[in-house]
Amino acid sequence: MTQFVHLQNEPEKLVGDWEAVSNQDPFKALLVANPGRAFMIHSPTFLADPALAPVREYTRRYHHVNGLGAMTQAGSPSHWNTISLFRAKPENQFSEHERRRFQLLMPHLIEALEHNRLNGLRNAGISTGTEVTPASAIACGDGQLAYASDDFISLLQHEWPGWKGHSLPDALYAHFARRGPETFQGRAISVSAKQIDSSMFLSASRLNPLRLLSPREALAARAFGQGLTSKETAKQLQISPATVRVLLQRVYSKLQISDKAQLATLLARHGVPEIQGVRSTAPHVRLG
Repeated sequence: MTQFVHLQNEPEKLVGDWEAVSNQDPFKALLVANPGRAFMIHSPTFLADPALAPVREYTRRYHHVNGLGAMTQAGSPSHWNTISLFRAKPENQFSEHERRRFQLLMPHLIEALEHNRLNGLRNAGISTGTEVTPASAIACGDGQLAYASDDFISLLQHEWPGWKGHSLPDALYAHFARRGPETFQGRAISVSAKQIDSSMFLSASRLNPLRLLSPREALAARAFGQGLTSKETAKQLQISPATVRVLLQRVYSKLQISDKAQLATLLARHGVPEIQGVRSTAPHVRLG
């Protein structure tokens, strides 16, 4: 699928209107079936089938009488880089010479666009050393996404399962519109942003799920997840084994895990956040 759109001499409304008919669009299907190859079409002829009336109406509305386009794979099977050119005058059809030149230029145009995006992210400080932060994105002033990495998409869909990915989720856009660059912290992720001119450069990261634990639960999780048995955990924390079992049940429920191995993995990946009022080693803290 095509995730993000740059428009030149086209109204922004075009994006939503095309999404409404994209699954019926045979031009899209033709490009997907032939990655890397450019095709030219005359829309009234190409879309003559009565069943394609909604797509034909879309091309009429936006004066896409003649089209030239190509697609290439963009990292994952569901993501595509697409460039499409359109002409409004029926007699101004694309030539075979133009088609061939466009096909040769397509990979270079996509690479130039990618470098432009990455340089923008680096200039905005959305990077770690020389590498751009994996979960990064660029949004226009109205919240439309001009670029987003697969990791950014995945994190936002984890926070908002119904999010479609063409513009920032309403809650996220409203947060930055209201509070400026202040970091957004949701249920499972945090998102930071930097405004440069009319563009917003964003990076997202997963929040430490262990922050959901109470101090008692965190201590039990740390001891048990680092290899102690339930009895050893109870002895170290000076509580009963029954209390340890109750605490671990709560830990598993909050973290949505089912065994010690998963707990150990989370501890190794995230660590237990600092526990207020309790030293981090806490080998002999009485919990009462």
